[in-house]
Amino acid sequence: MQAITVGPLVVRLYGLILGVAIVVGASIAASFARKFEVRSAKFKIKSEYVWDGLVWAVVLGVIGARAYHVIDLWEFYSKNPGQMLAVWNGGLGIFGAIGGGTLGLWLFSKRESLSLAQFLDVVAFGLPVAQAVGRLGNFVNQELYGKPFDFAQGKPPYYAIYISPESRLPGFEQFSHFHPLFVYEALLNLGLFGLLVLIYRKKILGVGRGKYFAIYLFGYSLIRFCLEPLRVEMWKVGVVPMAQLVSVVLMVLSLGWVIRSPKKVK
Repeated sequence: MQAITVGPLVVRLYGLILGVAIVVGASIAASFARKFEVRSAKFKIKSEYVWDGLVWAVVLGVIGARAYHVIDLWEFYSKNPGQMLAVWNGGLGIFGAIGGGTLGLWLFSKRESLSLAQFLDVVAFGLPVAQAVGRLGNFVNQELYGKPFDFAQGKPPYYAIYISPESRLPGFEQFSHFHPLFVYEALLNLGLFGLLVLIYRKKILGVGRGKYFAIYLFGYSLIRFCLEPLRVEMWKVGVVPMAQLVSVVLMVLSLGWVIRSPKKVK
């Protein structure tokens, strides 16, 4: 585990990177809250609400993310219960984070009498960038890499990532270079952010009905669905990867959300 030591203080790089990712994502969301407020007089999510609701979203998001990860690797954690709360060692499921974070925003919105749909619209812009930055933590921890490149088929491509022996999963000890799956996802998330910005600038969608969040949800689910076959280990229901199953459900729900929701802010 990579860490920076300053006197008695030990800062783990994984946690530091996640912290930076959260601040970057919240800053982008706050920026779009100001933009939406200018575009629509009925838009009520001020930028300060983003920062006020951040704690709610982050706390429940981390709980949801860790729960998803623990269930995913239950065979390991059932034998090592002391590791269940060791978030600093890595292991956060994005779908769990999205679910927990959304619950946190719903609770905060209910408490402050705010529109959850409006809140989700501004959060949609910060999420893909925050996820892209957060994937650097996977690089530091040497986790979430994809399938190996076989030297018997020739020299691995330049973008292949070297994984140290102690970080190689059981059954893959003989391989040294793997698909940098976290890089693929980070780049695609940045592309999703660019798509959302383009839709905003072209005024294709009305603001405040949660449609931007639905587009984000559809886009990220599609990214996960396409990348899942490259994973070395995955949580399966029968023969179907859980992430792909969740992705399909979320794509259907988010597409229906875009089609059926009104165009204007209530």
